[in-house]
Amino acid sequence: MRILLDVTRTLVHSKKSTPTGIDRVEHAYIRYFLSSPLAENVFFLANSALGRGALTAKEFYPFFRKIEDNHERDAQSETGENCLKLLSTLAAPPSVDRLSPLSLRSGDKAAADSIWSVANAVIRGRKRFQAMVRDGIPTTYFHVSHLQLDDPRCFRWLEAPHIEPFFFVHDLIPIEFPEFCSPRAAERHGRRMETILRHARGILVNSHFTEASLQRYVKQRNLPECRVVPLANKIQTRDIPAFADFRADVPFFIHVGTIEGRKNISHILTVWRALIERLGPLKAPRLVIVGRRGWECETVVSALDRSRDLANHVIEVSGLRDGELYGLMRKAAGLITVSITEGFGLPPVEAARLGLPVIASDIPAHREVLSDAATFVGIHDGEGLLREILSIMSGEGRANGASPPLEFSWDMHVDLALRSIDEITNRS
Repeated sequence: MRILLDVTRTLVHSKKSTPTGIDRVEHAYIRYFLSSPLAENVFFLANSALGRGALTAKEFYPFFRKIEDNHERDAQSETGENCLKLLSTLAAPPSVDRLSPLSLRSGDKAAADSIWSVANAVIRGRKRFQAMVRDGIPTTYFHVSHLQLDDPRCFRWLEAPHIEPFFFVHDLIPIEFPEFCSPRAAERHGRRMETILRHARGILVNSHFTEASLQRYVKQRNLPECRVVPLANKIQTRDIPAFADFRADVPFFIHVGTIEGRKNISHILTVWRALIERLGPLKAPRLVIVGRRGWECETVVSALDRSRDLANHVIEVSGLRDGELYGLMRKAAGLITVSITEGFGLPPVEAARLGLPVIASDIPAHREVLSDAATFVGIHDGEGLLREILSIMSGEGRANGASPPLEFSWDMHVDLALRSIDEITNRS
């Protein structure tokens, strides 16, 4: 069986110093196939409206190795300026004279997408791809990101009878919760789902909740066979000298993820005002919000830019490397995530793997992926959230006794995905 893995997202994002969550998923499949005995039967697809190209493992390896080397070089470099400023602030007593929360956002600007990487791969592999579409050899096509699925022109070739397409769906949030997304996101995501439903031999999803969302979307139409393949939670960390002797002056909690409406951060900020009032400015914990600013979050951004009530106890930071983030998690009192909706929710799972107490909103995705590794509160239960924060600070919180999730590596994830594809294929 020949495998054709779509790596367009990796090519487009090749200049980004820090991969996104979905980037990491695609990278996991690339690493797996490049290092496996299957490599000689795996081809790596660059897909665009202007054409497609298929590269062999030997052709694609140097390009991906360069991306990996850049990420590794960045990880091994000295601790970033934002991280050092953050640690310095957390180590000192809370200030009483700030007029707005500290913002460390120098890493927000992302590198431009690399259309030339896609174009180069298309040119190099165009003839091979055209031959693959015509040669009749059974081929499994696998697309693990949502990239370009909103442009049906890029996928008309999937009508070839010897090609069996499989897609990984991460969530349907833009369709089910359009109020939390950018304008026209629901329309674009709808086109993505229609492309999948038009061509898919099978669909993989990250949770039973996402599977249920997909079922609600298709309504009375037939849904291609679906399998749940959870995301990996194994964390590779290294010791960072800056954290060796670090000790926070007062406990701090963290929230990790893009600042957007569905993350319900305004609710956390309301609870933090109550904490400051109850415990006083010198004993109240700090809140570190890790992530870039997104969309539909004007209230949160206004508070981060101008709130005097939160000025000495809330810190916003972005651009942290993975090692810096995991180092911060190890030093935090707990992680808080009270999202209104999620498809999976990887940060709290990773935090739980590190043994960090987690307070999570009581939503289906969190219940499914965290199980007994977190304490759950209602998405609008301010008193409940306040109570659990105080409980963790006192050392009596239920989250401190939670069981971390069992390790699930990226290789295990890909193995399960391939077994699921085989099961679906062999049922025909």
